[in-house]
Amino acid sequence: MPRPLRARRERGNESSLDNALSAAAEFGLSRDAGARIVTEVAEGIAGWKDAFRACGVEAKDIDYVARFVDRDALRAQRDAHAAPKPRRAKSRPAP
Repeated sequence: MPRPLRARRERGNESSLDNALSAAAEFGLSRDAGARIVTEVAEGIAGWKDAFRACGVEAKDIDYVARFVDRDALRAQRDAHAAPKPRRAKSRPAP
């Protein structure tokens, strides 16, 4: 019978992206490859409300799901792992 994978993580069973990344090698990934995947997923999740609206999900249902998806701790983790946004050049006043 197959046994569940018991990845060795830096912070035990803590539910965090950093802890998941600490076990990247257990899944055949380098830490950099794991970080790229986490960034891709974090950026994809950032637009979840727009995707739900585009699929016709009602506002009350989006608000309900937001209570779970956009909790402060989860949003902070996603923001910490999202790729930096390009900065717009500051416009300078005309001489």
